[in-house]
Amino acid sequence: MKIDSLSLRYSYKVFGNVVSALVNLVVLAFVPKALGPAQYGLFIYLQQIFGQIVSLLDLSTSGAIFVKLSANNNRLELLKWMAIYLSLIFVVLIIISFVFGLIKSSTSEPKIIGHHLVFLGALLAFSTYLATCVSGILDALAETVLLEKVKLSVKLFMLVCLVYVLYFEEITLTLYFIYQIAFFIFVVAIGSIAFLIKAPKDFLSGIRSMSVEYKPLSREIYIFASPLVIHTVVGGIVVIFDIWLLKNTANIDQLGVYGVAIAISQVPMFLVTPMIPLLTREFSALAQKERFSEMSRLFDSLVTPCYIIVTFICICGVFYSEMTLTFLGEKYAFGLTAITVVLIYPILQTMTQISMVILLSVGDTSHVRTITIYGAIFGLPLSLIFLYVYGYGAVGLIIKILAVNLLVVNMLLFRVSKIIGKSYKSMLALQLQPMFFISITVMMGKFATSDLFDNFIFNSILGGLISFFLLCSMAFVVPHWLALKNFSIIKVIKKLKF
Repeated sequence: MKIDSLSLRYSYKVFGNVVSALVNLVVLAFVPKALGPAQYGLFIYLQQIFGQIVSLLDLSTSGAIFVKLSANNNRLELLKWMAIYLSLIFVVLIIISFVFGLIKSSTSEPKIIGHHLVFLGALLAFSTYLATCVSGILDALAETVLLEKVKLSVKLFMLVCLVYVLYFEEITLTLYFIYQIAFFIFVVAIGSIAFLIKAPKDFLSGIRSMSVEYKPLSREIYIFASPLVIHTVVGGIVVIFDIWLLKNTANIDQLGVYGVAIAISQVPMFLVTPMIPLLTREFSALAQKERFSEMSRLFDSLVTPCYIIVTFICICGVFYSEMTLTFLGEKYAFGLTAITVVLIYPILQTMTQISMVILLSVGDTSHVRTITIYGAIFGLPLSLIFLYVYGYGAVGLIIKILAVNLLVVNMLLFRVSKIIGKSYKSMLALQLQPMFFISITVMMGKFATSDLFDNFIFNSILGGLISFFLLCSMAFVVPHWLALKNFSIIKVIKKLKF
């Protein structure tokens, strides 16, 4: 099969994620407001709990398969192994959801969390995981363009369905669960069918007839993933504990605010999210050939500009966070601080995710495990202090997450700097310089327009445009202020042409 270029695949990824970000904004503007903090908080509670259970059951095997398939597209036996493992996860998850429902029935919560909601939460977690696996496989096989076309079509269709429900029906928690599940199931079904139509005629029959030695293959996957098992288990347990602690020390409304805040924080990641599977493929291929200097150049040409754009969006969000209440309504006014603080999270997540990709691509899973353990040890007392002792609710949990990510990202970058031949000092400058100068440009934009119009939204939009103009000018005139190399922006623009 013909492999599309990196620039073409990334362009489709970015376009798809821009549309997804806009659709997610529409969903955020209506669904949390329609459900209310309590019902939306219940959705977040079940989504997070079962999502982490699935992550624990995965045991980092999917990541191992994506990396190995990216490095060698001919290893189709990995797909057969994964199909069996997915079936096992589904069976175990259904059993866990049944037990979870029985436990809730024996407490005072069955009136709040019904059996059907528990089952829908489990089904949503599995459908999300299944869609992630299918997307990872298609990205590993360089079928990103096909994948993004499918996701975009399904996303727009589901948006039309949601708008219809919002205007002509009353949206309920059950209906919203079904809406989310349907989206992921459609992506899996249509994406798989579209790929099989495009693939060689003997592709599927070849996999079926393929003789797979499961024991040595399982051992190979285990050797790669075993250091990450601790990373997955520790991370999953920490998230489940934090959600449980937030629910029991605050109230379900705080969970709703936390869910809205985290959802908003994912919007600025529209440039980074599409880059992760593509970089996994490219870095894995380069690492296999030990071309570390090219890995460093790829880091400079794509990662740095994306980090700057994400940082700009996040800093604007911090200064203009009051705009969110225009869409969410006064029901969420008590959570404005949490929404403001969480916008720092994508800045840290950008470098965290990309650093993880580089370490996994070179097989340095032991450092990922060690750093995760350090982060968990550092974060546990913070959870107890902010949630149990002081009862800060959603704000406390978000501050804890930021503190842990700040530690983890710098430990990861220290290790990455050794691999791609950069100094940790340059990595530190990459984080701090853009944040400092972008903050200045955003402050200047807000100061220039704060009293220009009587309408706060008009002032915010104009201030953001002025800040963006100042940032672009800075990138071209004094790029080193933003930790950019000379003309790197122009190079990126040229690379994205296709």
